Amino acid sequence: MQVQNNNFDQKYNGHTEHFPRIVSDECYKKRWRFYEWREYRRRDGGPQWLVENIIPRRYVTVLYGDGGSGKSYLALHLARTISAGEFVWLGEAVIQRTKKVAYVDFEMDVSMFGYRTLTIDEDDSAWEDVEYFNGNNYRDKSLDWELLEDNLRDVGADLVIVDSFGFMHAGSHTEAEDVMSTLVKLSVLAQKLDCAVLLIDHIAKDAPTESKHPKPYGSVYKYNAVRSALYVAKNEDSLTVERTKTNFSRGQHWVRHLTMDNEGNKVVFNEEVSEGHGLAYQIIEAIRMLGGKANLKQIEDELKKEFEVEVCRNTIAAYCRKLNLPSEGGGKKGRAYGLTFYLPSTFTSGEGRQ
Repeated sequence: MQVQNNNFDQKYNGHTEHFPRIVSDECYKKRWRFYEWREYRRRDGGPQWLVENIIPRRYVTVLYGDGGSGKSYLALHLARTISAGEFVWLGEAVIQRTKKVAYVDFEMDVSMFGYRTLTIDEDDSAWEDVEYFNGNNYRDKSLDWELLEDNLRDVGADLVIVDSFGFMHAGSHTEAEDVMSTLVKLSVLAQKLDCAVLLIDHIAKDAPTESKHPKPYGSVYKYNAVRSALYVAKNEDSLTVERTKTNFSRGQHWVRHLTMDNEGNKVVFNEEVSEGHGLAYQIIEAIRMLGGKANLKQIEDELKKEFEVEVCRNTIAAYCRKLNLPSEGGGKKGRAYGLTFYLPSTFTSGEGRQ
């Protein structure tokens, strides 16, 4: 039997105007959260992205590949991109809020982590918003999830990188129940902290080479329970990063080819080809080619000229705002005409290009 619950307002934080006034006590015991149609049919809904089309906020993305394929370096490259306040990674928009990154490391020690960051960028200012957590004391032990959540909450990170699932996970890698338990905890963490979680994992050593892209080692839930998956393959001095799964983004094939150059002791990532770059990358490049500052008409014309892309000015302005590009001017209320956007000096000099 359903009864009136006197704690309804408190349980739903006062948002009761669209909810049914009667629900069962049994439902409260099961910790359900109820939404009426007016609540879930929001026009501003849809996926929230940290890196558009490949890394969703509030969910787990797995970055996986063979040992030594460059996964950790690639994750550090993303961490540096966010901390440095840059707008594009692998040709896609980086939509930041705090510029904070938490790197939770179960494989290396702090000296090796520091060495790796130096090989990517020696500029200390590029790493000021990257916090490092070493979890070696938890190897093969149950992780203190409450303590981890408290520490990460203090950071307020846009991105939490876990390196790697293999050393973090104390249970079986092949038993679905064990794997799902850890993945659910990571998913809850992403939801609670409103951040993206990038989980680094490996493939089986005996993975069939004829497969287009092997799956992570162990239970199928390592792949099925995440919302986005990026497979990294290394070939001599080049990397291929392929999106092998997405639950939220457009369905077409997504792949990036990178060179991984060792210039002395420095690792430099460069995109070999521009084919398939997202609109965010093209807008950034258009403004850079125009000297780092351009109005919407100039950006529109440059996109047609350099990329053969026809985009209306309102769409360009929406992307620039999403990238948090500084702007000045503006037209009538609700119109984008008259706006001028500009880039930081690192982009106009080419140093900030991906």
